[in-house]
Amino acid sequence: MLESKISYIIDHIRRRNIYVPLLALTAIMLMYTEAGLRNDFDIFLAASKALFEGKDIYTETYFDGYHYYYSTLFAILLYPLGLLPTFLAKSIWIIANLIILARMLRLTDMQFIVLGVRKSLRNIILLFLVLFCLRLIKGNLHLGQMTILILYLSLESLHQLKKGQILWAAFLLALAINIKILPIVLIPYFIYRGQFKVVLATALTLSLMAFGPGLMVGHQYNREMLHSWWELVNPSQQKHLFDLEETSFHSLTTIIPIFFMEETSDRSSIDVSRNIFDFTSDQVLIIIHVSRSLFVLATLWFLRTLPLKKSISPVHEWWEISYIFLSIPLIFPHQQHYSFLFIWPAIAYLLVHISNESRRIIPVVFLVIIYLSINAAMLLGFWRHYFEHFKILSFGAILCAIMLAISKPDKKWQNLPR
Repeated sequence: MLESKISYIIDHIRRRNIYVPLLALTAIMLMYTEAGLRNDFDIFLAASKALFEGKDIYTETYFDGYHYYYSTLFAILLYPLGLLPTFLAKSIWIIANLIILARMLRLTDMQFIVLGVRKSLRNIILLFLVLFCLRLIKGNLHLGQMTILILYLSLESLHQLKKGQILWAAFLLALAINIKILPIVLIPYFIYRGQFKVVLATALTLSLMAFGPGLMVGHQYNREMLHSWWELVNPSQQKHLFDLEETSFHSLTTIIPIFFMEETSDRSSIDVSRNIFDFTSDQVLIIIHVSRSLFVLATLWFLRTLPLKKSISPVHEWWEISYIFLSIPLIFPHQQHYSFLFIWPAIAYLLVHISNESRRIIPVVFLVIIYLSINAAMLLGFWRHYFEHFKILSFGAILCAIMLAISKPDKKWQNLPR
């Protein structure tokens, strides 16, 4: 009964075409509350301006000593926004992100349609998906961050590849990787699946995006920026192996040191011990490498076929991709809470999977725990420093990975047409 009522309301909104005014109202509210605040988007605009002033945008620091970590191409693309008043530039960015979110919902709904999920249930799952990721969406919009765009480009690339649009898929994926390297995890996945055309096209496009900016800013200067960028993000650096510069980091390179080393440089303001064991830095480094390797190797559990073979079915492909995206904010260093929006496909998959389970109590309990781990800092703001202190979000993502691993695709979806 509740499902039918909620679905009726959502269908009514769709039929009456109320989505557009709702989106506009949301945009206005966010522009009013967020566009006037200083956030990471100010750093992006400042770096874009510095680029055209001939400065090294990767050694420069902005505002409170923060670095710019994204590509030279992205700084060039942002330059027109930098010519506008800051409030207007941020308002445009907010509107663009809301439109992108709407498209992500549409891409997810299209996946549900392929699996034959009935319309009323699709509406409910999409609503719960937004509720699950609400804190992560809010964080990206509040901080002017990039995860919504990067995730969308990755999902759209996969969608275009299914349609046979290899060049378009390669362009979108290359753009996502160029802006922020995280989606590069899709390259070995495509190689495993024998998708060599899209891999080659992506590699060529990436080369153009890396060296093409030299036509505008000068080739020598562009090469210097590429070198500076690598020096900043090089994952072999000690600061990325023990990722403790900020208390808001959440990846494995953060949570392992703070729980397994008594003396860390984590500048937490809460005087509550988190230490479980006291290993040496060399021992902790081994634990970090082993943990990250295990997360990467766990991908084989999801692939279920030999190399160069297609995935078993569309739902298996979704299952695989969900884990790959989920692992991104855990295995890469320097990840804050907003990066965990990559959990989006995994949550969507789990919601569909649980809706088809006959015994739902235990899975629902675990899903509630995951929901609380993601959103507790938003729901119980007074305690958010404790949630950050103990990295509750990171453990929620790990629990989600475990739950995803045991939630194998339903047999009834095995023979769906590709």
